[in-house]
Formats: sequence, structure tokens, C-alpha cells
Amino acid sequence: MPKPYKEPVLFNAKGDLTARWFVYYSYVNPYTGKLERIKVYNDINKFKTKKERVDFARLIIEGINEKLKNGYNPFAEQSEQMAGGVYTLKEAVDAYLTLKTEQLRSKTVTGYKSILKQFEKWASNRYLTDRPLREMSREDIRDYFNHARKERNISATTHNTDLTTIRAFFSYWKEEGLIGINPANGVKRLREEVATHVVYSDDDITKITHYLNESDTPRAKQLLQFIRFLYYTCIRPKEIRMLKIKDIRLATNTILIPALAAKSGRSEPVDISPGLLDVINSMDLTETNPDWYIFGNGGKGVAGDYADPRPGPKPVGVNYFSRYYREVLNELNFSEHHTMYAWKHTRNVHLYMQDKDLLRLMRHNRHTDPKITMKYLRGLGLLIDTRLNDERRI
Repeated sequence: MPKPYKEPVLFNAKGDLTARWFVYYSYVNPYTGKLERIKVYNDINKFKTKKERVDFARLIIEGINEKLKNGYNPFAEQSEQMAGGVYTLKEAVDAYLTLKTEQLRSKTVTGYKSILKQFEKWASNRYLTDRPLREMSREDIRDYFNHARKERNISATTHNTDLTTIRAFFSYWKEEGLIGINPANGVKRLREEVATHVVYSDDDITKITHYLNESDTPRAKQLLQFIRFLYYTCIRPKEIRMLKIKDIRLATNTILIPALAAKSGRSEPVDISPGLLDVINSMDLTETNPDWYIFGNGGKGVAGDYADPRPGPKPVGVNYFSRYYREVLNELNFSEHHTMYAWKHTRNVHLYMQDKDLLRLMRHNRHTDPKITMKYLRGLGLLIDTRLNDERRI
């Protein structure tokens, strides 16, 4: 009778000590009848030399071989442990969302929940939610996305966003050892149309800023300050709303985006440009409580009372500026495509046209990958190779 496993071997990344080494072996999955690879890391990567890693891996391999010869079945052990009480798709989704609630911003978690609960609903209709998570196959995931395109008519962007979330979900449980493969890896991303962002022309900028200056009300003055913060920093509106006076660090000429407000979930500095410094100085914040929000409600501490809009112990409401700004745009006959966020796009166009420094734009927008910056700039109609204007004639 053939053995239900293949003996363990070391993966050494061709000797690369910067990569993750591991021992792996294969065992027949009792649910699929196929050999499934199982990785074992233990503390291999704590060692800094090749010899130390090889010697430690040899001990792991000897231990695994001995257990396998004595009848060890990794799947039987996992069935008993049920990965800390998580075993079915439904249980895995609930546990994963609980974990993400502790790690991520509420808005991000809401997005995860919407996608995974939609997936869970589909699986429930096919009696998959109470089956072992290991039984979820690539064909199941393909069926789900085929269903989503036909029944919900989702766009390529939605398909890719949902796929990214579902892949991350299965990847987490693969790392936890509950499943051997990520079934979502068998589904391809779809080609997306590059989004075209609206930007403000010089005439638009003059029209809007002139209107707010001429309005000469505390509310209009605060909105203009908010717009200028957004334009000069390229910070998201929600992040600006949550800025406190102490986050302005004039000594280093930076603004620190707090981790709780940042989309990335980590604190990030943004440079203060000369234009923004003028705005900050005009707001005269030096004598104000540093723990107050820059865009608050006049220090009254009453949400919704904006009769005297100044820094305060509570930030303005979530939709306060966007609603007021829409009133202004409607008054000036701008289309619905012109948004508060368009000020960020406008700033990036201006910076790009100034020196075409992609690295500078990547840092200023806090992008983690130049590909993200290039995709964003293409959506702004940039990245056109002007060298073609001087091509040779024949």
C-alpha cells in the first residue's frame, strides 16, 4: 500500500537569506484524495547564516519523518483542533471579520464585510457554508464570480475589488494552516477602464475661491481653508477633518496624519508647502489648545453648531464640508462631476506639469508603489511622452 505522503524537504530560496525558508511535505487530503503541500516555518528564518538554517531545517525534517512513520496525519490533527474553533466557511468569515475589526478602520472593515457576506450568502444558497473550508475549490470561486457578473452585473472594477478581498481572506486561513491552497488564486482579474478624474481649470479655481472670499462669512472662510489644506497636501478629506493642531509640526515643516484617520492605518508625515504655511499662519493657531481639531465647531463641543466655525474639541460632521461645498458648486453651475476630491487631482496635475517628478508625486500622495502613481496619473490624462513632439522627419 503506497504511503499517503511525500517526505519533507527544505526550500532554501536558492540560498537567499533575505527570503523566507521553509520545510514542506505533502499529504493526501482526505476530502479531495489529492496530495496537498504543507509548509513548516517554525524558527528557521531567525537564523542568519545558511549553515544554521540548514542544520535547524534538518532537525525539523527528522522530526516530521518520525511523526509520519508513526502514523501522524496533519488533517486529522487539524480536524480536532479546528484552527482554534474555526472550521467551516461561515465560522471562518465571522472570525476573519472580527480580526479585521481590531486591525483596520471601520470604513475598511465595512467594505470587507459587504464583500464577504455577499460571498457567504451565495455559498449558503449552495449549501457550502457549513462544509469544511478545505472543500472550497477553485471551481466554486469561479462559479461565484460568474454568478456575480450575470446576476448582479458587476463591473470589472468591482470584480477585481471583490477578488482581492476574497483572496486575502483565503490567504489568511492558508497561513493559519486551515487550508492547503488558496482557491481564489484560480480566478483572473479583469481589465479595467482607466478612470478619468475631473480637475479644476484656472478659471474654475478663480470662480470658486472668489465666491467664497466674497461671501465673507465664517462658514465660507472655513470651507476655503479646508479646500486649501486639501489642495496643498493631497490629504483625503476625512484625514483633514480628523487633524488636530498638534499634528502640525512646524519644526519639521510637516503634518502628521494620525494612524486612526489614515487609510493605511499608520501615521504618515506630509510636507508643508509654502502655500499651506501661509494658510496655517493666517489661521493663528498658536494660542489654541493643541488637542483641538483644526476644523472644529468653534469650541462649543456641540456637533452641528457651526455658527462660529473655528478649532474645537470635536471635529465637524462627516458630511459637513461635502454638503456645503455641493451647495456652492450648484450655485456656481458646476456639474456633479466636480467634487471636493477634485482639488487633490488638480494639485497633482499642477505638480506634475511643474517638473514631472514621479518619485516626488509618489511620496506626496503616500503611494507605496510607483505603479499606483502611474495608474493614477494616467487617469488624470498625464504621462504623455512629450519627446514625440521633437521626433525626426525623414
